[in-house]
Formats: sequence, C-alpha cells, structure tokens
Amino acid sequence: MMWERDRPVFTRQLTVFITENSVSWPFCSILKSRYLENDAFMRWSAAYQPAMYTNLETNNYVESWHNQLKAIYLEMQAKAISGDALEQIIETASTNSDGRSVYVVSSFSTSGVNYNVVVDDFQMNSCRSPDFRFNNIACKHMY
Repeated sequence: MMWERDRPVFTRQLTVFITENSVSWPFCSILKSRYLENDAFMRWSAAYQPAMYTNLETNNYVESWHNQLKAIYLEMQAKAISGDALEQIIETASTNSDGRSVYVVSSFSTSGVNYNVVVDDFQMNSCRSPDFRFNNIACKHMY
C-alpha cells in the first residue's frame, strides 16, 4: 500500500486495510493518530511523493547492505573508502558537458551484469536495475 503511486488506488487500499483491521482498536487508534491524522499519510505514501527522485528515500534492505559493506567488505574500516576500493565498486564513470554523469556499477548478486546509475548535478536520479524501474525509489546500486 505504501508503494502505490496512484492516489485513488491508495485510498481504496487504505480503506480496505482499516476495515479489515478495525477489530483491533488499539492498533487502529495508533495508526490513525500517528500515520493518518493531519495528512500524515502524505509523508509515507508514494502516491503523494513527487515523481522525481529526491535522494531521501531508503529502506532496511539498503541500510542492511550498507552495514554489510562496511563490516565485511571493507573490514570494519571507519575511514573513508580509498580510491582503490571505489574503483572496484564503480567500474567506469563518464560525464558530459551538461553535468550529467553515468556510473557503471556491477550487480551484487549476478556476475557479469552491470547497471547504469545516472547522476545530474550531484543528485542520483535513476538506475537501470529492474528494482529501480519497478519501484522508482532508491535501490542498492545508488549508494
């Protein structure tokens, strides 16, 4: 429901969810007070987010991947990533005259598969991975 981009569909899904869970009044009370009143749903529902990616979205999967990268692959180093490590993670980068850069990033799970991450004026706007194309939110290749 939170990833639904169509507002009428989101509203129907929310109505069905509240109706199905109305037997649990403590849950519904907390849901309404913290996530629905005063248009709070506009902060967490994709239906009310701008279409352009804003670099503010993340999820537990991406954060977990960050933790694994820091703990295992970079051996718990708290220092900045060295240039050599960056070169291993990001294969190539190209920049054109209008400030748009394209980084080729290797797939984490499938060897030989690469994804293009597009950066406009220092903001990551898109990735060619199926996950980004489907959800249109930050994917693990962008961080």
